[in-house]
Amino acid sequence: MIKLVELTTPTCSVCKMIAPMVAKTVAEFPADRFCYYNVNALEGQGKALADKHGVRSVPVFFFLNDANEVTYRHDGPITPALIREKVQALLS
Repeated sequence: MIKLVELTTPTCSVCKMIAPMVAKTVAEFPADRFCYYNVNALEGQGKALADKHGVRSVPVFFFLNDANEVTYRHDGPITPALIREKVQALLS
């Protein structure tokens, strides 16, 4: 299963601004082969992930392969084209 994990915070204005675009883009992929997670970087597993990868600001996007290995990290706002490119590469 391919995964896209977005680290956000409840107060991140950029995260809120791009949320509808991200939701629309990730909905294009087959649910049986792709999962998207929006995770709070200040709590629980989100905080652990942020600490592990040295995240200092959000949003941050992690693309994970079938083995749950991070294959690409993107810091800051992302475009639909980049999401499509990275997910398609992992699904191929």
